[in-house]
Parts: sequence; C-alpha cells; structure tokens
Amino acid sequence: MENMENENLTDMPHVDKEWFDPLPRDFMALFYLICFIYIAIGIYILAKHFIVPSLDIIIAKTEATDSVAGTLIFGAATSVLGFVTSTIGVFVGVANGMSTNKILGGHIYDFTFMAALSILIVPASLLKTLSVRAFFRDIVFVAISSILIFLIFMDDYIVWYETLLLVAIFLLYLLAVRFLRKFMTSKIPKIEAVGNPIGSEPENVEMEDLKDTEPLSLTTTPGSSCCESVFHFISLPAKIPFMFTIPSRSWKCCDASQMAKLYPLTLIVSFVWLGILSYLVIIIANDWGRLVGLPGPITGILIAPVSFDLMSSIILAKRGDLPIAIHAIIGRALINLCLTFGIPTLIYNTISGASLQVSSEGSIYSLIIMMLAVIVLIIEVAISKGKLKKAWGILPLVLFILHMVAALALAYEFIKLPF
Repeated sequence: MENMENENLTDMPHVDKEWFDPLPRDFMALFYLICFIYIAIGIYILAKHFIVPSLDIIIAKTEATDSVAGTLIFGAATSVLGFVTSTIGVFVGVANGMSTNKILGGHIYDFTFMAALSILIVPASLLKTLSVRAFFRDIVFVAISSILIFLIFMDDYIVWYETLLLVAIFLLYLLAVRFLRKFMTSKIPKIEAVGNPIGSEPENVEMEDLKDTEPLSLTTTPGSSCCESVFHFISLPAKIPFMFTIPSRSWKCCDASQMAKLYPLTLIVSFVWLGILSYLVIIIANDWGRLVGLPGPITGILIAPVSFDLMSSIILAKRGDLPIAIHAIIGRALINLCLTFGIPTLIYNTISGASLQVSSEGSIYSLIIMMLAVIVLIIEVAISKGKLKKAWGILPLVLFILHMVAALALAYEFIKLPF
C-alpha cells in the first residue's frame, strides 16, 4: 500500500515553487499583464514628452536635414541602450552566443512592420517627401553592412580586423554624409519640419521647438474628450514618477524657458528611466508568458512592440515627419550593425586576445529576408519619388506577416530550410 502511494506521488506533475506562492497563478498573470501595459504607457510618455522633444531641440540647434536627423540623431538615440548593454556584456562574460538571427532579426522587424506602421499612420495632410538621394545613400550602407555581417559569421568566429572593418564602414558613412551634402540637397525643396522651426533665433530655439509639445500635467487639459480624460487618469501612475524626477517644463516651480535649456539632463535621466523600464519589460513579459504557457517565440513577438524604437516612430509619423522616422530605422540598423556589435566585439578581441565564437545557423534565411525588406523599401521610394502614401505600407506589412509565419514554422520545426 505504501509503495502504491509512493508511485502515485512520483506520477504527480512537478510544479516549481514561485516567489509569489501561495497567491493564485491566475491573479499573478493578471498582475503581470497590468504591469506590462503600464510599462508600455510609461515608455510612450517618456518618448512623447521628454526624449523626442529634447531630440527636436538638438535637430533645431544643428539645423540637421531630415536624413541626418533620422539616421544620426534618432538612430543614435534608439541605439544607445543596446550599445551600453553590449559593451557591459563584454566585461561580464556574455559576449559569446551571438548569431546572425539575433543581429539581423530585429532590423527585419524594423524594415517591415515598423516601416509599414509609420507609413500607414502618417496623416495625409502632413506627409513630407522623402529625399530620394539621401535615402539611397543611407540604405546602400545598410545593405553593405548586412552582407558583411553575413560574411564574417560564415566561419563561426570573428577576429579583430573583421570588427574593425565594420567600424570603418560607419566612419566611411560619416564621410559620405559630410562630403556629399550638397549633392544630397540639390534640386530638393526645403520643407520645414512639423514643430521644428529651424529658422528661430539660437537663444530661443528651445522654447520655439517645444511650442507644439504639451508638458505633462496632473490635471486634464481644457477641452479634452472623454477618452482623453479616461486615459489621463489611467496613466497617472506612470506619469507621476517622471514628472518629479525628470527635469522638464512640467516643473512649475521653475521658469519654463530655463528648464527647456536643460534638455541634455532631460535626455540623460530619461534614458536611465528607459533602461529600467526596458529591463522590466523583458522580466515581466517572460514571467507572464511562462505563467500562461506561451512559447518563447510568441513572447518575443509580444515584447517587440513595447520599445522606444516603435514609440518614437509612431510619434514622428503622427506629426508628419515620416522621412525622419524612415531614416531612424535606417540609422538604427547602421549603428547597431557597425558600432553596437562592432565596437564591443573589437574590445572583446583586444582584451581576450582571442576570436569571438558565434553561430551562423539560419544566416542565409536572415540575410535573404533582410535584403528583401530593403529592396521592397528601395522600390517603393523609387517609384513614389519619396512620397510614401498609405498604400505603400501594405507590402512591407505583408512581408512582415509572411516572415513571422515562416520564423514560427522554423522555430517549431514544421518546416526545414534546404540550406
């Protein structure tokens, strides 16, 4: 009898003890979901009221064109956290385990879903024309960098001169921006950016550039709709920590024009908050996915939209700055491929004196999809002459859906690649 009881106990499914026991798992799954939603709201608030307005001031001060503003300013801003974590990873021993899928996968998402969403949501009355010459200049460097990543991953080892070549490509891009500047702007009409008065006086540029940006407030603005008022009160728990910790015009105790001049400090504190929230997104989404039984690839799809990259693209597109949004996608890819991956890997090669072991599994598929996404965007820009109306967002969206179906089928081994 005792042996039978022991056998029954052995046959019972093993359930790992959680930190929240004895609370019900359903309750914690709901709690995680609410936290996930609030973090998404928090990242959007950070982008809309703090980071993007501060970047607009930099654009206005430097009188950057849309292509430079998107590729270098917004591209760098959306890559800074990845660069920091990659560099730290070198010193804590997590540099190994890189693959072509991990590096190119995120940019496939950018060039398909994010580009499609930006094109689809831009208001027709605010749509600005993309500079075709500047677009081709930037996209060529992305294509070269993607092909080079594929080539250096082929032998599953990366040596110092290969990463140095990646960094050199980015420096070559900077030279191209500098010396081809007149060629890029010739025969292209100057279109003033929405909410970006380049012609304002230098001493007043901060306030002039922020004139269309409403500061955060604990009260609803007059004339707010019912939905806006409900969203305001729901988002208060996300707004309050930012209002009291990030220097901005929301500080009513100080002069608004003086606070606007503190935009570098606003950016630094905002990125600290963004780093915290991005870390929490991964932890909470993984725990929530595990509690409700979602596979890892599905959880990854849910995490992807909750990012500053997507939030900034939405904000830029909604105000009509589609060229900056598209170039931000290009710039993020170029910076991540050449610098975010190149510099930390070069540091690793230098410190350890050894090659970095990587994985080339699935590299052909990743390169094919990446190049296909780039080619689709090139064809659309060429045919439309830079005027990307809503219909042009359909094809990248279809490509994204097909890619996700194929990626999930490969992950669960429903299909296998012949190469």
